Amino acid sequence: MAAQPPPSAANRGSMVPFFVVLAVALGLLMVYLLFMLGKAAGGVLRGSAMEAGDRRALPPAVLIPVVPSGEPVELMAYRGDVQVLHFWATWCGPCLKEYPDFADYASSGHVPAGVQIYAISLDDAAEVIPPFLSGVPNSPVVYMDQSGLVDQLQITSIPTTIVVDKAGRIAWRSSGMADWSERGVPRVVEELAGE
Repeated sequence: MAAQPPPSAANRGSMVPFFVVLAVALGLLMVYLLFMLGKAAGGVLRGSAMEAGDRRALPPAVLIPVVPSGEPVELMAYRGDVQVLHFWATWCGPCLKEYPDFADYASSGHVPAGVQIYAISLDDAAEVIPPFLSGVPNSPVVYMDQSGLVDQLQITSIPTTIVVDKAGRIAWRSSGMADWSERGVPRVVEELAGE
């Protein structure tokens, strides 16, 4: 029987695409399994809690109500209350998907006493907000930031939700769609309101 020649380098190279596809498939499977595991566990509250010693002060800011119109709000005047700052815009797809859940929480009657909730639009013009809100009958007052709060808080994506403790310090922050169910942001707010 004649000996077989060793496989050529060209034949070994033909396996590379197979291993690349296998690695990608295993990676996607891993992401899927982690997602399903998180879902089965009741979800994970996305966001970052700040330890009391690491919390930085909310910078002074004035919010201008645009829908409905009204008097400007100075955030520092509400030191002593927990404040929920929800940054969004009508041109942001994830914001539009999340906003009704945020509005439901804000108007639910389950918000503890001593909690202020602000919907802060990052739209360039106030005129674009009412048409969107016509489909969200329970929306809280919508404000626009005239103080550069977005830059001071280094908000680089929306939606972003920031929860401020009674001492006026940032206690929790979420970039991306937040969980407005009872195990999500409301739980954080309730804990801070009880401090």
